[in-house]
Amino acid sequence: MNRLLLLCGLVLGLSATVLRAENAPDEAQSIPWSQEFSFSRLPSELSKQWKSPRPTASTVDEQGLTIDPGQFDYAYWYMNGRDARSEWDGSLPVTIEFRMRVRDVLNDSTVLLVADGQRTYQIVLNNGEMKTYRLILKDGMATLYAADSSKVITRTKGNGNFGENHGASAIGPNAIAFGAIRKANRGASEWEFIRWVKDGIFPPLSP
Repeated sequence: MNRLLLLCGLVLGLSATVLRAENAPDEAQSIPWSQEFSFSRLPSELSKQWKSPRPTASTVDEQGLTIDPGQFDYAYWYMNGRDARSEWDGSLPVTIEFRMRVRDVLNDSTVLLVADGQRTYQIVLNNGEMKTYRLILKDGMATLYAADSSKVITRTKGNGNFGENHGASAIGPNAIAFGAIRKANRGASEWEFIRWVKDGIFPPLSP
């Protein structure tokens, strides 16, 4: 009898756990995103704020946006802070979430860049599997996580210059950009979405 009661208790406990997992709200959906772009079309078709020095290197299909510089050194998209909707304030913490992968992870990588008017953060990405990431900017540091884990993937210190990136004068000191921004990281990459909160921290929850 005691064994039967114990077994019933375990089954009920497992059932409750499954129900909680199935009914748990999507944490990302409750975040008040300042801007959100799902790349079912080219970025410039979603917003005139998105620009590219080589838009013909980008294509869109059911998987999302592909940026492939091919024989060229640069191919990327950027949005600069020349109006209030896209301006980044370096005194405020920021949360950025994006889903992407690099096609040839053994030989290539790509870059996500954020310039907040005070510092420039450059995150080199070389993951071969499509994955969602969350990036937290705070106190001069950029911390990258997988969106479903609180384990830190990398931390990058912001610097005060644009570095060796292409198009510094066009992009400016206040912007977000992604793709083959510099010769050292010109891998073909695929992007499903990008979104951000410009004045808040939403670190990923522990799995």
